[in-house]
Amino acid sequence: MGARLKLLSLLLALSAVPAHALPVAVKNVATAPLENYVVFFTVERGKLAGEGINPATMCAVDPAGGYLPIWVVPQTADREIVSVYVKIPYLAPGDQSTITLTPGPCKHDPREVFVFFDDFRTLDTRFWAPFASPQVYNVTIKAGFEEGKGLLIAGAYMAPGQYVQVVSQPFAPPLAVEA
Repeated sequence: MGARLKLLSLLLALSAVPAHALPVAVKNVATAPLENYVVFFTVERGKLAGEGINPATMCAVDPAGGYLPIWVVPQTADREIVSVYVKIPYLAPGDQSTITLTPGPCKHDPREVFVFFDDFRTLDTRFWAPFASPQVYNVTIKAGFEEGKGLLIAGAYMAPGQYVQVVSQPFAPPLAVEA
């Protein structure tokens, strides 16, 4: 009877993780709770493929079965190591939880994961302002150059110690507080 009970317990434990799923353990080692916290981790593409999970469309699921905001760094989706960000709603100090990666179709929107995100396809002057040393002329700031990859900052007549920089504008994060 004891062997059957152990086998039943093992079968129940195995059935708790759905087929085609990859569990990722997350532990809060801090002394404060994590609220709306973005967790970064990497996962081997081979492990995802072994579970039939496509990094470009995979989902992140909490222990209750709810979907979590997820963003896979696009440049890593077809590499051996895939970089993933998942926003978890709450994790108490010392607690551990499991994020389960499952096949999609889930939308990966970094704006749902991060408080602020800019892909620099365009230079949004609501958030960014260019500054340069007084002696620098013809300052050029371009976003989205070379097929939308990155930010180009250039200036003419630059000498050592002079600069061209893009500084973030102060902005109010999209959070609401009631008193």
